[in-house]
Amino acid sequence: MEPPRRRIPELKQRPKSGNWSSFHGTMSSSLMRNQMLNNSYHEALSSGTHTNSSTSALETNSLIETKAQSIDSLDQNDPKIKKEEIDRLNKQLKVFAKKQEQLLRVAFYLLLNMAENVKLEEKMRRKHIVRMLVKALDRQNIDLLILISTFLKKLSIVGENKDEMCDLNIIAKLPRLFQNSHTDLVQVILKLVFNLSFDATLRIKMVAAGYLPLLVMFINDENHHAIAVKILYHMSLDDKVKSMFIHTECVQMATDAIILNLNVKVDLDLIALCINLSLNRRNAQIMIEGQRLHSLMDRAFKYQDALLMKLLRNISQHESLQLQYIEYVGDLARVLTICEEESFIVECLGLLGNLTLTDLDYSQILQNFQLISWIRKVLIPCARLDDIVLDTIVYLGTCACDELCALLFCRAKVVISLIELLKAKQEDDEIVLQIIFVFQQILRHESTREYMIKETESPAYLIDLMHDKNEEIRKVCDYCLDIIAISDTEWAKRIKLEKFRNHNSQWLCMVESQQERDNEQDYTENNDNDNDLNTFMRSEYLQNCDLYNSSNINDYDIDSNSNNSNHLECPLNSIFSRPVSTFRLSQDVEDI
Repeated sequence: MEPPRRRIPELKQRPKSGNWSSFHGTMSSSLMRNQMLNNSYHEALSSGTHTNSSTSALETNSLIETKAQSIDSLDQNDPKIKKEEIDRLNKQLKVFAKKQEQLLRVAFYLLLNMAENVKLEEKMRRKHIVRMLVKALDRQNIDLLILISTFLKKLSIVGENKDEMCDLNIIAKLPRLFQNSHTDLVQVILKLVFNLSFDATLRIKMVAAGYLPLLVMFINDENHHAIAVKILYHMSLDDKVKSMFIHTECVQMATDAIILNLNVKVDLDLIALCINLSLNRRNAQIMIEGQRLHSLMDRAFKYQDALLMKLLRNISQHESLQLQYIEYVGDLARVLTICEEESFIVECLGLLGNLTLTDLDYSQILQNFQLISWIRKVLIPCARLDDIVLDTIVYLGTCACDELCALLFCRAKVVISLIELLKAKQEDDEIVLQIIFVFQQILRHESTREYMIKETESPAYLIDLMHDKNEEIRKVCDYCLDIIAISDTEWAKRIKLEKFRNHNSQWLCMVESQQERDNEQDYTENNDNDNDLNTFMRSEYLQNCDLYNSSNINDYDIDSNSNNSNHLECPLNSIFSRPVSTFRLSQDVEDI
């Protein structure tokens, strides 16, 4: 008796032709498995009237398992079927990943809005939100990556979040996103890198990960130029990284961008980057190759750009490049007397002070452009800014290397002006150091040495500064005093006496401090034995005991007062670290 047809499962797909063998080659493995199972079930139901139900069930199960195994072996041996199976699984995985990324985007977007509350943001940090975001950077969805980068950029301004990003090695995951063609994603990634570049440790990791050539490519990109230059500026702060810019085209591109700029003011970030890079000699050489130095000078004088002149001043610090500035010395000297922009004058003075060239006639420059009278006006205390005064003194020290200039300074009473300025600015270590350096340069010439020793008070001030707290000031003073001691025997005695007094006072202070420590130690050891003293050794007896005659004490006080009166008192000693000189040429050695 045949089973009813409604119980027989029908196939969902029928072959287009009656050739089942050809259909097996094109049919998928899952469809073949369903077909074999259906045929086995139909055969088992057809043979159920002639056999026992239990026996037929066992046979049916064994038959199904055998045919399923044969299907699996067929799937494993056929590469075409295996490829189709893998493609099907990949499609399912992509669909699943797409749905998951949509869910993540909604969740992260909600958290980003909630993070506007500082307390909730801190709570998210404790729940390891940074770790989740860094791990999600491996995704491929552009919208999700933009959201994650924005969230990380917001969190990176907190030090603890930044340190956690460093520990999770976020620097290694970002270069892949630099090469993305999506402009918004690259912009957000660059802003994240900019926030992280404030940390020196992360900057080192960026350089090691190859960020430098990737960032240089964005200099000529209008969309990412500004943020890329800021990151490069942070990287140029490290001296070791400055030399790495040589292997890129950053120096040439940045310098050309400054020269070709049509605006009056140059981009501040770009000029700051060039100023940092110019401290490296090789970078500075690249900046002035060809006609670049001429173009930079023309632009600096045309717009009186102080930052551009500062760049040229940094380049002039390298001795091998100073010779190229000779043709511009006259223009720089002329600007000092006609320019009203003080910041520009400061940089011009600094550039002139760097040019230590033997072939340059400094005295001729001072006379042709009437700089002596201008210098004396600048050296008047509190007349000009300290920066202008300092750079003017540096320029005087450079000019004083020439003997003719040194004579000119003595005749024009520039040295007197320097001494008056030294009295007023004795608390400014840098100004004091540069002034005594000018004294040193003038004392080196025999024609001006006698004037410095006998016609000015410079030796007395040098003796006062011999014990200054600044080590560099002490070194220059010792050098100047050695020259004075060789040239003048009277000052040699005074210098020797002062050095002995200083050494003796230091020795006495050391002995007194050691004695005080010993007394304190003895007091602590004998403190417990005070109560064991006899009656005649009580403290009251010792306080009332007249150990010395009162007349002797009065005589001693008078003598001490008379001795103290012989020394000049200076109330400034308690206020300033550099007191006004107490030594004068009219004093004798015995009075001192």
